[in-house]
Amino acid sequence: MNRRLVGFVLLCVLSLLWSQALVSGADAAKSMSVSRAPLAHPSLLPAPPPPANDDFANATVLVGNTGTVTGSNVGASPEVGEPNIVGLSAGTSVWWSWTASFTGNATFDTFGSSFDTLMAAYTGTDFASLTEVASDDDSVVGLQSQIVFAAVNGTTYHIAVDSYDPATSGTITLNWAQAPAVPVNDDFANAIAISGASGSTTGTSVWATRQSGDPQPAAVSGDASVWWAWMAPSDGFVSFDTFGSDYD
Repeated sequence: MNRRLVGFVLLCVLSLLWSQALVSGADAAKSMSVSRAPLAHPSLLPAPPPPANDDFANATVLVGNTGTVTGSNVGASPEVGEPNIVGLSAGTSVWWSWTASFTGNATFDTFGSSFDTLMAAYTGTDFASLTEVASDDDSVVGLQSQIVFAAVNGTTYHIAVDSYDPATSGTITLNWAQAPAVPVNDDFANAIAISGASGSTTGTSVWATRQSGDPQPAAVSGDASVWWAWMAPSDGFVSFDTFGSDYD
């Protein structure tokens, strides 16, 4: 075979391979363009459905003296006339209802939830008749909430859980239990009388509650207050302190 013929054969083979490569590349590009369809903008995605207990009228019923349930406020929204919790507007609230089977202290908390919660308990049958029993933003444990109130056997309490930040939501863990008795001086009306120009006394705020309308010392919303009453024996300056107590 002469050199010209060999060169022609090689040229044909190379041209064929090059053409095949071009065709294969075009097919790959075509395939790639088909598989790379534009993604939907987040604002165009459908909103998540609201939780079943989004509305007060559809509150999830809790049963028993103690228990734990889980839920979510993703997709929840406020209702017209819904009460504010600790003065903050409702944003993503969900509801439970619980009927007490005992008379005594009951405690509810959101420990284990995935976001900063607000919580309140009410009595009443609709928004117009609701009376707040207890409410809380941040309890003594992180950003979750805890309330303790004096439950009355046969009374139905409505429990609302909301987000501190209306733009956030997530999973909710709701725990409830019968709590020990409150301190004898838990309520303002049952303040323990102390007397004298000086003195010292001891007490506890363990399982104490916060009454509706309870004032806020130093503009801080407390979770558990107890009361003493002292009558001044004479005019002059007086000093009270809690030195020796075992918490802040």
